[in-house]
Formats: sequence, C-alpha cells, structure tokens
Amino acid sequence: MGFNVTMVNILMSCVTSARYKITHAGREFGDIIPERGLRQGDPLSSYLLLVCMEGLTSIIKEYERKGLITGIKVARGAPTVTHMFFADDSYIFCKATKEDAEHVMNILSTYTKKEVLDILKFHEADDSSHYLGLPNSLGRKKSALLGYLKEKVQQRVQPWDGKLLNKGAKIGGSPSYIWRSILEAQQMLKQGMACRLGTGDLISITEDPWLPDVENPFIQTIHPAIQNAKVSSVMVSGENKWDEDLLEDIFDERDINLILSIPLQNNSPDSWYWKYAKCGGYSVKTAYRRIQDSKPGQNSSVNPCFWKNL
Repeated sequence: MGFNVTMVNILMSCVTSARYKITHAGREFGDIIPERGLRQGDPLSSYLLLVCMEGLTSIIKEYERKGLITGIKVARGAPTVTHMFFADDSYIFCKATKEDAEHVMNILSTYTKKEVLDILKFHEADDSSHYLGLPNSLGRKKSALLGYLKEKVQQRVQPWDGKLLNKGAKIGGSPSYIWRSILEAQQMLKQGMACRLGTGDLISITEDPWLPDVENPFIQTIHPAIQNAKVSSVMVSGENKWDEDLLEDIFDERDINLILSIPLQNNSPDSWYWKYAKCGGYSVKTAYRRIQDSKPGQNSSVNPCFWKNL
C-alpha cells in the first residue's frame, strides 16, 4: 500500500507482539505468534484507513476554518458536519455553489499531490500495484489479468471431483429424508386441495375435485357427454342456477345431490382452497394434523384427561 518502512515495522511490531492460545478438550495449545502481517478482517487493519484519512480530515478542517467551505447542520444549534468517512465511501458536504465546488476540488487535488505523499513518506500506487490481492487497474485485458484467479479456483475444485461430486451423484439412488418428506407432502397437498366454484369455466367436471365431499370430491358418474367438459356446461346460460334437467339425464343420484347443494356465484372466478382448514389456506400445522389423524391407532379410546393428570 505504499507505507514507509518505518511505519511498516511499527505496525508489524504491534501484530507480532500479540500471542494467541487455543483451548481444545480441556488442554491449551500455543503460543501462536502471527507472522503474516495484516489481513482483511484483522482488528488492526481498520487503523490503516484512519492513518490515510487523517490527512484529508486536516485539509477539510483547514478549509472550514478559513470559511472556504460550509458544512450542514441537522438542526439549529447542532454542530456543523463537513465530511463523513466510511470504509468504502467518503462524503464531503458543502453549499451548492460554484465557489464551494471549486474548493472541494482543490481539497482533493491537494490531498493527492506528490508533496503530501512525500511528507507522509507514501509512494503513489501505480497500475501494477495490488490491493487485497487484486490489481488496482484492470484495463481492457481483464481475462489476462484475472486469469490466475480462474486457475486457482480450478486447482481447488479438481480434488473434489472424486470425493464430493461423485457422492452427490449417488443421491438419486438413495433419496434423503428431506426429499422423501417433500414427496409425501406433495401427495398430501393433492389430497387436500379442492376447487371453489365460481363461473365454472376453468373447472373440469371429471378431472377436478369440486364436489362438497371431504372424502371423495370427484364425480362418480361415467358418461361420454361430460368427458373433457367444464362445470359451466351444466349451468343454465345467463342465469345463476343449475340445469336440473340436464343433471337428471346424465348424473347419478349421489352426484346430483352434491351438485345441487353448491350455491352458484357466477360473478366470481374459480379458485382452489385447502379443505382441511376453515380459512381455506394451506399450513404445515393443518397438514401435519391431517397426517397424524390418518395414521392407524390415532383415534384410541384413551381418556384425554390422562395426559393432564400426568
């Protein structure tokens, strides 16, 4: 990053003077002495930002003292804020005037002058320098500059082929508990879904569960006239009622009684709902309760107060 050798030695002395110990299974291991210097995420790495930005802060304060730039106040009597520095962003506040804008440019120009770098004993980073392992300037030949990253990733991934990837390919032969649970829930979802009749234009007479029967919401009648037909075809066109004559000609008694018990709402669209919940919405709780109720032995004669007495 261009720090002077003296400053590097000072920072390294702070790093290498620390000692770490690891406790494992009741035993202490160490001392561990860090020798690789500062890395991203190191508690001391944030101080590098403070060292670099202290010079810019001094220049901004000098311009503010001379009245060349004016900051902002969040309220009357509040202190004036001229700048805010973050890890990735820097904000300089001033009036929206030509003069203040020129002064801000002069601040940035002064901060980057070679004289300031010489005073701080920094050298200016060039295009060949790196920051966090990446080049400062990419240019147009990005593939050539970043090619080593691709090679490094490939070197890391290749040893996995025989260990992890082949093992993952065998999952299809022995599906996991999660996949078995998903498939079981899918079947339960199909059993619990039913059609809420509206116009009847989207509901199939023979294929969809639209009758108000929890155990068997499908039509039992077998007749060629209703194959591939929609429910709206057994309604009186333009009227909000069933075509009873047509129903008696085609359907059996059980299906007729269930169909006539459905109130018609031709002004509402067809929809789906979960029949095991009063609100009609699916939930894991109601599905789990349905699965438990369907298991043999769940409806035992055990007194409900037995568990409370325990």
